[in-house]
Amino acid sequence: MDKSALAGHAALLLVYISGLYLLLFDKLLREFGYLHWIILLAYLAVVALVLAMRQISKKRVFTLLIGTFALLMFIAQLADATLNLPISGFKGTNGFAYLFGFGTTPLSSFGTSTAFTIFLIFNLALAALCFAQYRKK
Repeated sequence: MDKSALAGHAALLLVYISGLYLLLFDKLLREFGYLHWIILLAYLAVVALVLAMRQISKKRVFTLLIGTFALLMFIAQLADATLNLPISGFKGTNGFAYLFGFGTTPLSSFGTSTAFTIFLIFNLALAALCFAQYRKK
């Protein structure tokens, strides 16, 4: 296994660990951003399905598809923070403070901010690595 494939597996693992943390432990997401919770669950399920199809068929297009999904999730996360989602129903809240507050603001928590940040960074890394792997072969 080459270094970029190993890095891709590591990025995918960190995306899954942080995504599962958000699904299981971010109560505000589950209660007030249920649609976002469902989208996160669907994203993780679809990526797992595409990953399984890639392993079975060995077709490169599935690598490109995983990279595209990861890039779209990265963009969606930035949009969430910018648009104060999923906590837009709270008056006087700021999406960046909630998602990147690391427990320093009333609605933020260190665990949620850490998981969201890891999820954000490694979705971008996963997208870049998938696109690089697709171009290399």
